[in-house]
Formats: sequence, C-alpha cells, structure tokens
Amino acid sequence: MTRIRPTRRGGALALVSFGLLVVGILANTVQVFVLLVPFAIVGAIGYWQVFRQPLPQIERYGAVSRRVGTSVTIELDVDGSPRLLGTVVDALPLTGVDTDSPHPRRLAGPGTHAIDVSYKRRGQYEFGPTTVTLTDSLGLFQRSTTLQTVASVYVYPPLVGLPGGLKRALETAHGDDDTLGRTEFDRLREYDRSAALRDIDWKTSAKQPDETFIVKEFIGPQRRGTDGITIGISAGSTAGADGVAAVAASIAAYLLEQDVAVGLQTPAESVEPDTGAEHHRRLDERLAVFEPGGDGADDAVDVAISAANEESVTVTVFDETHTLTTPTAGVSQP
Repeated sequence: MTRIRPTRRGGALALVSFGLLVVGILANTVQVFVLLVPFAIVGAIGYWQVFRQPLPQIERYGAVSRRVGTSVTIELDVDGSPRLLGTVVDALPLTGVDTDSPHPRRLAGPGTHAIDVSYKRRGQYEFGPTTVTLTDSLGLFQRSTTLQTVASVYVYPPLVGLPGGLKRALETAHGDDDTLGRTEFDRLREYDRSAALRDIDWKTSAKQPDETFIVKEFIGPQRRGTDGITIGISAGSTAGADGVAAVAASIAAYLLEQDVAVGLQTPAESVEPDTGAEHHRRLDERLAVFEPGGDGADDAVDVAISAANEESVTVTVFDETHTLTTPTAGVSQP
C-alpha cells in the first residue's frame, strides 16, 4: 500500500493541534486539552477512511492500432466512490497523436471518460498509466497510487497509390507461367506433380523404354519470387524512413491482397514471408517502428526500397528501378 499523507487541510489541522498542545502544556490547563479531543477524533476517522478505501477499478477501451490519419475514441471507465475519490490523472503520449485534452488528462471523478485521438505519425505509443488519489470525506488525508492501465498502440504507415509500372513489375515478380510466358528453354526432366501437363514433350516421352513422361523446363522471371516476395528497406533520415515505410506498407498490402507471401528485411530484423491478416499486422508493426539506417538492401531481397534524401523513394524490383515522390507523412491515400 502506498503511503498516506496529510493534505494541506490536514497539515493545517495538525499545526493547530500542535499549537494547542504547546499552549496547554505551557499554561498547564485542562481546558485546552479538551479542545484537542475532537481534532484527534476527526483526524483518526479521516485516516481510517483513506486506509480502508479500496482502489477504484479502471478499464481502458478503444486503444487500437490504426494507420496514420485515422481517428479513434478511447474511453477510460473509472469505478469508485465519488465521495472519496480525489483526482484521476491519465498519462497521454506527448508526440505522434493529437487529442482534445491537455497532457496529462485530469478526470472529474468516477464514470466513463472519452477522448478523441487522431494518429498523426507512425510509431508505437502508450496511453497510461493512470494515477489515482484517494481522500477522506473531510479532505484531511490522501493516498496516491499509479495503476498500470497502459495500452500500447502502433500507428501504421499510411497507404499510398502505386504507379502502374511498379504494379506490373510486382506482378511479374510473383507471377506464374500463365502470366509471364516462357522466355528460354532450359532442359528436359522427368515429369512430377509440380509440372504442367502442357510442358510434356510427347515425342521424347514416346521414346522412353519405361513409358516415363518427359517435360520441358524454361528459364523465365517466374523463377524468382515463387516462394514469396521479401521486401528490404533502408533510409538515411527520419523523413526518408517515413516515406520508405509508407511505400513498403503499400506494396505489402498490394501483394497480400493477391495472397502472395510477403517477408520484410530491415536493418534491425527480418520477417519470413507469409500470408494472412495476422502476418499483415506484424509487418505493419515492424514498419511502424522502422528507424533510419542501413546501407542498402541485401542481394537476397526481391524488392529493395530506399531513400537517400527526403524528396524521393527508390523501389527496385529485381533489376527494374522505380522512383516515387516521398509520400506526405500524415495522409492516407487509396
């Protein structure tokens, strides 16, 4: 339990009581001591009220991760005695979000307290903790406790429009034979379940003594990225990192919508290619906290995104390079 302290009113009462005690001792009179009895009773009752008062139940709702430019309503539900609950102070992020409340937020007692929050900059932010102060009915004593009502949220990068040429390059990167065609004959091999029936070389197969089917293999751009697309990112500045994160998030969303496995490589970590909503959330979280750094993507990545300055973002899909204007940090585009 946190320490119980006197309020200003309680301190004044204690000072007056001490003065009366000194006067009574010096004057050697009983009447002064009689005056101290009600003061002592009032002080004991106030201390006992604060000592026995349970902490309020506080729940936070609506603190969810969303993209830059999104607004949410976050509620703090405070359940406690309105007579003995002194103050409730809720900590809010100092940067990255806009609210309709000062920092920190002081709440007027029990009830449900809502606040409108606009996400302005990508990153990870915390709402809370909440500090509550309990007092007695006369306001003589108080007890302050910090409750761990912290809610951590990610503000994801905004989505930006991708040029048609870049989309076609991405489609080529993860396409199959039907979308890409075959560019050059490679070799003959025995048929297995992974081969297409149209690739069977019937003349060569007819010559096989054991009736084994022989298929043709072709070299084409489809032989890269068939196990998923790995996006590598790097940036030289904070503004450049914002642009890189927005473009990477947009490319990842575009590919995942087509059920293409997407991986991510940053200067700090790597995420293996996968699909699904949960994997998409994980990629967005990593992009939300991506910091400037790196000297270019690894050769193993399929899509390299970098920003040497604050004006443009360079996207390289295998050997094809595209330059995009750095997206505006606070705008989510279709």
